[in-house]
Amino acid sequence: MKRDVIKPDQEQDDEVLLRAFVEAGTETAFRELVRRHLGMVMGVAMRRMGDRGLAEEVAQQVFTALAGKAGRINAKSNLGGWLYRATLLECSEMMRKEQNRKRKLDAFSDHSLIEGEGQSVWREALPVLDEAIEALPTADRSMILLRFFERKSFQQIAATIGKSESAAQKQCERALEKLSALLKRKGVAVPATVLAAGLTAQVTEGVPAGLAVTISQSAMAGAKAFTAKTLILQTLEIMAQAKTKAVAVVLTVALVPLAIQWNQNNELQDELAALKNRLTKVSEVQKDSAQREVARISRREGSRAAVKLAADRERALVAANSPDARTAAENWQRALFEPDPVLRAQRIAALLGSLTPEMAASVAETFEEAKKSGIQFGEEYRLFLRAWGKLDGATAMDYAAKKAEGENTPEMLSTLAGWASASPQQARAWVEALEEGSTKEGLVYGLLDGWAMSDFASAAAYAESRPKSEARNEFRKLLLQRALAVGGVAAAQQWVERIAGDEHNSVYKQKAFDEVIQTMLYRDPSAAAHWIAQNAGQAFSSGSAVADTAAKLAQSAPMETLNWMQNLPGLSDTQRADGAVAAMGQWVEKDPKAAGNWIAQNPQHPAYDRMAGQYAQAIAEEHLESARAWTQTIQDENARLNAELESARAYLKKYGEAGKQSLVAAGYRQETIDQAAENPHGAVFFTDSLNMALVNDVNVRLESSYGVWANSDEKALQGVLRLAR
Repeated sequence: MKRDVIKPDQEQDDEVLLRAFVEAGTETAFRELVRRHLGMVMGVAMRRMGDRGLAEEVAQQVFTALAGKAGRINAKSNLGGWLYRATLLECSEMMRKEQNRKRKLDAFSDHSLIEGEGQSVWREALPVLDEAIEALPTADRSMILLRFFERKSFQQIAATIGKSESAAQKQCERALEKLSALLKRKGVAVPATVLAAGLTAQVTEGVPAGLAVTISQSAMAGAKAFTAKTLILQTLEIMAQAKTKAVAVVLTVALVPLAIQWNQNNELQDELAALKNRLTKVSEVQKDSAQREVARISRREGSRAAVKLAADRERALVAANSPDARTAAENWQRALFEPDPVLRAQRIAALLGSLTPEMAASVAETFEEAKKSGIQFGEEYRLFLRAWGKLDGATAMDYAAKKAEGENTPEMLSTLAGWASASPQQARAWVEALEEGSTKEGLVYGLLDGWAMSDFASAAAYAESRPKSEARNEFRKLLLQRALAVGGVAAAQQWVERIAGDEHNSVYKQKAFDEVIQTMLYRDPSAAAHWIAQNAGQAFSSGSAVADTAAKLAQSAPMETLNWMQNLPGLSDTQRADGAVAAMGQWVEKDPKAAGNWIAQNPQHPAYDRMAGQYAQAIAEEHLESARAWTQTIQDENARLNAELESARAYLKKYGEAGKQSLVAAGYRQETIDQAAENPHGAVFFTDSLNMALVNDVNVRLESSYGVWANSDEKALQGVLRLAR
């Protein structure tokens, strides 16, 4: 076969690469096709098979078929689509063959799905996702594959399908809606927005370094029985050719878990024996030593996890002094002291991506040395610890805990978050082994920080189960941010609705509802009104959400907002009153005359006393007599006295000592004037967020305030009632 006709870094269409392979046998062209599409094929195979080893076997068969049928495939018709359907067919064939053993071969994949205390909607959709995609019309299926499986931009898709970029985006949105409808028919309700986020995050599978090369080479060779076990054995054989002491120890220890995993499978006996014979260059003394250590720990712990622990320990003995570790430490040191902040961030990002467990300890020491310069590198250090925790959680946490000396440091939380993002159940077990107390609850934040990224539903359920505390408030805020990041407002709403409504979580759910409403008010106030209308009367909607929404809506449509609250079923009197006061605060600022007319026309409103006092305080600076008259319409005595005091304070705040005579002339009691003068900036009637003020040319009198406001604002929103239907 010809080599290097097409360089790996060249950007070529699938059609060009496939033609180069068919016509000239260009190996690099085929390898590039495998590299591009292996993640998608592995993602489909993992969801269908549930086992990484079998998924790799499926991928090998698919690309072997591609190599054999390349001449009959039209890449113009979307090679990704051909590979997708070929993967589904191969999975079906594999499942028929592997029914009795598909769950026996555990490959300890970092990407295996870990069952928790619940399952997210996205996780529920995974088993039927590919069936639903396959059921889509051809054009919609191609759009989903191009956008989410092949990671094409809308600009690239538009060029492929011969449409404009905006048309391609619209077609993609329609395809997502159809896919959502198909999933709903299968019993899984996934909104299109959540579906898009999930597809973006999870449809392709992470591919180990070298796997694409191995698969492409074997596919081109036409291997007929190339399986996952062969991949593992070939990888070990390649590693065995290295002559360093570090590789020798790692390989020797790796033999034991392989033997445990495969020894009961008779067809592998000969292959294992052959592999051992090929490892003759490894020191027999080193092999015996490593195997004795593994056997000792296995007897004590009694699990395959113990074997992995032994391997990690042996690997750690040689890693710190390995050439790779020393080089990594030097690269980190150069990156940390890079004076250009942009270059520094770029270099550190690249180093984080190439970090390995073997390098981590040396990099940690590099940070310790760098701190001696007086620069703390706090953010960079926490990112490193998070990456280390994801790669080797137990070791990284041991390191971070020793440095923390019993305190809950940000570094410990970052490390725990990294561990939990990759192995949430292991990280949880570590936290739960700690003694109860504030230190433990503080560490739960780090656990949830990472756990919510891999299994949000289980992390959320765990947060709900924790004791009531200030820490749990922080858990709730963290989960809100994670939900918004993954699926936007729709995911956040779904999270709130799934929070248990029991006594333990009643306040927790109410605050979560209020916080999501705050987010919605920033993005789309009308959507917040919709959601409140849908949940009016629910216990969790009885917090500040109504008042907050009323204040926001009233900025553009105050009267419509007040009418909406009056007519919205399910609201309590308290909610109507709080919402009315919040809305009125905005209205008084925008149009005080119209606001005063509305209050005067609604004397039976449950918030009348509060609104009248609010209005009196707002107009007191310019219309003191009218303000005093408004306070006298308040029925509740305490509310009336408070309104008099606050309106007097508002007046004195502007005019000072000279204003006392005017207060006397307006009819204010001397006791009220003295109290207002003692603290003219006292407990103001309004919250700072409303910040009431009137324009100077307002001319309001009590007698005219009772007139009918006939001229409505034509530019107001078209009724909040319609928004909340």
